[in-house]
Formats: sequence, structure tokens, C-alpha cells
Amino acid sequence: MFLRILWCLVPIIMLLCTLWSYLESITKNHWKQESKNLFKASLFTLAITLTTLLIDLLLIDGIDLTFVDDILYPKSGDHTRTVLRVLLYPILATVGAKIVGPSKQIRISSAPKLNKYKPR
Repeated sequence: MFLRILWCLVPIIMLLCTLWSYLESITKNHWKQESKNLFKASLFTLAITLTTLLIDLLLIDGIDLTFVDDILYPKSGDHTRTVLRVLLYPILATVGAKIVGPSKQIRISSAPKLNKYKPR
């Protein structure tokens, strides 16, 4: 249950950052691009979270892992589900990032000149 709450906190925090960035863009123009990037990232994390929750509820709870638990953890019990749940979100985020690809490269339109003053 704790991991499900933790998984849901990631997109909520991203959406709050997007909202904060959007409010900043109302007063300052240079935040406009960042609010778009944060919104795309929050949609990505929301999709990963929903996929993780579906896999957790439908597959991990339905699998009979008593044989694996008896081999790996003979005295302690049901730890295989916990390990699968802990590793599920990072694995799905990595696979999703590979499928979606990297974000677009940010170009600097007016870079400052580094050699403003020439040495004597």
C-alpha cells in the first residue's frame, strides 16, 4: 500500500511543479518553455504510474509465488512480491523512457560572448 501511495506522489508533485512554472510564466516569459517540458514530464510519469498500478493490481497480486518464496526466503515469507513491487516502477520508467526517447534539445539563441575583453 505504501508503494502505491509513493507511486502516485510522483505525478502529483510533477503536476504541482507544472502549475508553479505556469504561474511563474504569467509574470516572466522565460519560464514558458519549462512549463511545457514539466507538463510533458508529468504526463509521462502519470502514464508510468497508471501502468505500474495496473500491473501491480492485476498481475502481481494474481501470481502464485509461494514456490519462489520457499526457495528464496524459507523462514520469512512473502518478500518476492515486495521486491517485484519495489523494482516495478523504475523498470517501467526506464522502458518507457527508451520507447518515448529523449527530450528535444534546448538551443540557446543568444549566448554571451566569452572573450569580451582581449588580453594585453
